[in-house]
Amino acid sequence: MSIRRVSHVAAVVFSLASAVVSYQLLVKHVSGSAAAGWFEAGCQEDTSPGAANCAAVLASPYSYFPPKTSDPADRRPRLPVAFLGLAYYSSLAVWLLGVGRVSPQRRWLHAIPLLSIGFGLAMSAYFTAVMFRKLDQWCPWCMVTHGLNVLIAAGVVLMWPGRPRAAAAATPSTSVRMVAYPSVRVVFVTGLAIVALAAAQLFLLGLKTWRRQVDILAESNKALTAALHRLKGDADLHFRNWQSATQRAIAIDADDPARIGAGAQAGHATLDVVVFSDFECPMCARFAEFVESQAQPLFAGHLKVIFKHYPIDRSCNDRASQTMHKHACEGVALVEAARALAGNDGFWRAHDYVYKHRDALAAGRLTPQMTAAAIGVDAGALTAATQSEQIRRRVAEDVDQAKVAEVRGTPAVFVEGKLVDPLVVTEVGFWDRLADMYWQRTGIPRPASTKPKTAATPSTPDRKDAP
Repeated sequence: MSIRRVSHVAAVVFSLASAVVSYQLLVKHVSGSAAAGWFEAGCQEDTSPGAANCAAVLASPYSYFPPKTSDPADRRPRLPVAFLGLAYYSSLAVWLLGVGRVSPQRRWLHAIPLLSIGFGLAMSAYFTAVMFRKLDQWCPWCMVTHGLNVLIAAGVVLMWPGRPRAAAAATPSTSVRMVAYPSVRVVFVTGLAIVALAAAQLFLLGLKTWRRQVDILAESNKALTAALHRLKGDADLHFRNWQSATQRAIAIDADDPARIGAGAQAGHATLDVVVFSDFECPMCARFAEFVESQAQPLFAGHLKVIFKHYPIDRSCNDRASQTMHKHACEGVALVEAARALAGNDGFWRAHDYVYKHRDALAAGRLTPQMTAAAIGVDAGALTAATQSEQIRRRVAEDVDQAKVAEVRGTPAVFVEGKLVDPLVVTEVGFWDRLADMYWQRTGIPRPASTKPKTAATPSTPDRKDAP
């Protein structure tokens, strides 16, 4: 076997090996881990100065070309050095496999891999110098690729074809061997394969980078969610924050819709809760259900909930910056019409019904006829009452109070004029601390029946609707 053939085979093998190592370096660079066990075995992570540590090198500013800087204005496009190595070695492998050993008549084509190798050796020298002069650790697998690059260069040099033989000396048998190689078709197909491979590698880089970003975002979201759950579960902190909050002078009119819980005893003091709400707001519906099912039992029904309107719908609330709930004002009309016909009790029956059927309201399917049948009033009278100008005045008055209270979204819950942190409006632990305060204030030992049956656990964070 000739020296050219041996050199050709060796150059192909070394190019493929370097491409495989570069791919593993790229995976580790982008994802933070490599799948191949053999790679990890040779990629030590010793943090002492001068030690082998692939991860440290791949995390350095010099793992990109051009290197990253601390200047925020420097937004030059950069590529991972490992990606450049992958593209370089795989392109060499494709050329050596597709074109390989050229005939003497085409030996000028061999300048292409030689020039590429020359550039590659210069880059290997540069990155080796950076690794040992500017970094505290070095990367064993990076050095493997640089060493293989030297062997590839030697193989490509030894593949250089000799001068073409004189035509007169050719015999019929040698004339076949002297056919010029490669043909234009071979060179074109090989070049096309290199371009296609480079495009595929760019796509792979983008895909892996995107997956890594997704993983990082998922990890961050998980950590933030856990921190939020811990924060929501700190009832003492939120109770202290509520105590130190600014007290708002929210005007409460005699005809404002108000409700205390079932079982409340006459003559007992109540703890006043003012809620600015929106009938299309999902969190508002959840808070309304929470108050009756979980908060009121902590106070034996002595919470007094005073309802004020804050629909995030510009058709009846000019203070809303945009309409988020396009049927919220229709919900206001239904419950206020019920109050006009059946008083405070009618308001709360309609309040519960509209929240229970919030999805129908949001879809524009909740009619006065349906509401009237559910709360026991005349459908025609309810329909007519929804057109009353008094409803618009009522909303305007409540919106004015929302401005005084600096309401930013719904539900905005105020206990004794102090805003409750939106994080904990449906957290049992916070309301349990309020109940301790309430019973101590009344001078009545807190009944055992008002204690939470189970320890409060933080719930999933809820969206707070804002105008």
